[in-house]
Amino acid sequence: ERMMRSVMPNLGFSMSWRVEAMFREGYSHEALRDIASAWGKMVDADSRTCWERLDAPEMNATHYYDALGSFCHGWSAGPAWQLPAWVVGIKPSAAGFKAVEIMPNLDLLDYAEATVPTPNGTITARVERTKHDYTMYLSLPEDVEICTVKFENGFCKTIKGNGKFVITSN
Repeated sequence: ERMMRSVMPNLGFSMSWRVEAMFREGYSHEALRDIASAWGKMVDADSRTCWERLDAPEMNATHYYDALGSFCHGWSAGPAWQLPAWVVGIKPSAAGFKAVEIMPNLDLLDYAEATVPTPNGTITARVERTKHDYTMYLSLPEDVEICTVKFENGFCKTIKGNGKFVITSN
């Protein structure tokens, strides 16, 4: 935990792996905090791209690229795949997303939604949390043979086939 506070990369690529490690080790609150802090600067600046350097707004340079790196840096886009995978919880459990496991981890969020492209179509999911229950609006493409949904409150449901579903934990 001390290391999480002391090591703060200033490159989006490096920060993406820090965030990934935090999600994997169960520090989702800290991971979301770092995403909001680092990539939130891009949102606040109305950026339509991901910056190479996360400290770009604090730097005053006459030649931006020399001092700040690229303002359109795909390697800094870690949250684009981390949020659907770790917050909404959409992950393949078989090659080509033939089987899917969805385990939302909303932390302090009331809801989250994601769209995940797969080889056979798009998975869309929106999960909402009330005081004790969860509701998920889910759309699965053809060729998804089985989907397991597990909520933080212990509720688990297995869906066979594809289509549109509403799943509630009450």
